[in-house]
Amino acid sequence: MSKDRLVAILGCNNLNITSGRMKEGLGLLKEGTNTKFLLTGTEREVNAMISVINQFNPKGMTIRVDKRSKNTFDNAYYSKLVCLEDSINDILIVTSRFHIKRAIKIFKKVFGKEYSTDHIITNRRSRANKENYRYTVQNLH
Repeated sequence: MSKDRLVAILGCNNLNITSGRMKEGLGLLKEGTNTKFLLTGTEREVNAMISVINQFNPKGMTIRVDKRSKNTFDNAYYSKLVCLEDSINDILIVTSRFHIKRAIKIFKKVFGKEYSTDHIITNRRSRANKENYRYTVQNLH
């Protein structure tokens, strides 16, 4: 099994939610794993994620981009293609609480049992125009 991990950050038609997911994904850079990031969604969603990356200017980040995905199934399909191309067996899905059940079901169906799949749930809470992001990591197997 590969030591590499793919972090698939899923876009959302609400760009505030998409930006929150991206910020949460950037927090994973501190873990020191050999992590590759896949920004997956529509062109508009992926461009919003790239704007967040440009604000923080992270170092050592390997980024793949998929601007073809129109739905969660597409996110899973293109994520699996990246995993196959890069020989990655470990994937982390970054999405929102309202979306996680659907995302888990679809990713498990597309990826199958041979992949290790975890997820991070982002929660956005606004207080006086300040956004706080929290996450939980859960193993799906």
